[in-house]
Amino acid sequence: MNTAEQSFHPDRWPLTRVLVLILAGGFAGLMVDIRVEHVEVVREHSIAWLPIIYAGFMAVAGHVAFFFWNKTTRRIMLMLCLLAFGVGGMGFYFHNHGSVKNVIKASVNAWIDPKMDHSDDPPQVAPLAFAGLGVIGILASLKRFNSEEPVMPLAHPVRSLFGRMISGHHFRWHNDVPVHGKHVE
Repeated sequence: MNTAEQSFHPDRWPLTRVLVLILAGGFAGLMVDIRVEHVEVVREHSIAWLPIIYAGFMAVAGHVAFFFWNKTTRRIMLMLCLLAFGVGGMGFYFHNHGSVKNVIKASVNAWIDPKMDHSDDPPQVAPLAFAGLGVIGILASLKRFNSEEPVMPLAHPVRSLFGRMISGHHFRWHNDVPVHGKHVE
């Protein structure tokens, strides 16, 4: 079995490719959660749709990148994950009305005041979840953590994933990096 054929098998998927799939799931969950939390806010402030739309787009983009993981999709995902810092930063700014001082004060009070009242304000640091997911996506997309061999699209992605799970085979993670012209086992 040559290296291109081995990339089709789920027990040969590089960890970075699996991280992109997990990242897509994380963005999908974030989209659903934010939509519930922003149900009233979007009526008053249209900017509140931004994290919902971005998270939904990233969920789709992550799934597409998982199935077509190559140099081009890696570069596209890198740029899209960099946008997560902008979305998270804007959310942090809007959730805190531009005041970092209030965030520090509330954080300190949460540790020293056991009778602290919770306000109805939006969660102060929740938008930074975008930055966290962005970091994971950036790391998965970096050239350093990816082999230079192109990975072909999966012929039957669902069947290959679930067929192996049902048959009882376990996943083995490795980088599929050739050493001295030979495939590493």
